[in-house]
Amino acid sequence: MDIQSYFTSQSAMTDPGANAELIAKLPRTVPELCEALQKLCLIYEERYKYPIQNERLLGMNSHDVETILGTMAKLDKKTTLEEGRDVANRFLASSSDFCNLMVGILRSQGTAARKRVGFIPFEGYFRSHDVVEYWADGAWQQVDPTGLAGDGFVPAYQIWIDCREGKRDAKDYHQDDAAGLEVVRDEMLLDLAALNKVELEDWDRYGWMLRPFDDFSDSAWATLDRIAELMADGDAGLEQLHEIYDREEGVQVPRVIHSETPYAPPHKFERKL
Repeated sequence: MDIQSYFTSQSAMTDPGANAELIAKLPRTVPELCEALQKLCLIYEERYKYPIQNERLLGMNSHDVETILGTMAKLDKKTTLEEGRDVANRFLASSSDFCNLMVGILRSQGTAARKRVGFIPFEGYFRSHDVVEYWADGAWQQVDPTGLAGDGFVPAYQIWIDCREGKRDAKDYHQDDAAGLEVVRDEMLLDLAALNKVELEDWDRYGWMLRPFDDFSDSAWATLDRIAELMADGDAGLEQLHEIYDREEGVQVPRVIHSETPYAPPHKFERKL
């Protein structure tokens, strides 16, 4: 596998599609692109600081980059994306949205990029968070387009390994109101999906994510441990991760996904293929 070529081509979730012209003039350096995205998007938890109606949260159901860009264009028809937006007209986004946008833009510019899933420190515990890896200077570089992670991002697979070895307490790791090893598992499986170019939202659930650990076989536990081990090997383990994803139904992303957004009742949606 040519890893750089693989992560330079778009996925169904990151492809800007019919809205590619909207991003054509955005910056081509990573720092400038982060700054541009922060002028186009607002982390959804920050909406209370501004006169933004909660109905705008429904825009977060956009899921894929093409739809997100279309939603952005409708929010402010008087300015282009490279001009930025007033706070009231920014797209309400999760860290997943920020990262999917950045990955899609970088790929459209010919740069290999991928989303990674993990946790960052937040008010005495760790909260789920996504970052971007992009290829530059012969190696993967990490950046957080939201600007929230600083140097504190820890990938989900490392948390899983450390919890299994008793080095960390899984109760310190949260996704919204949930915490514990099942949350760490879910974030690691979302990371696996992203490495297979199915870039989902942090609250999307499917397969093994919908099963309690009491229902897990020894084989399932071994598979999760193996996924974490291969992720820790970096690109050397990528082909085997793809094989596990293709072979193991419990970790594959189905067409219809269960979503547990923090702003709407649980529901199902059909992902873009």
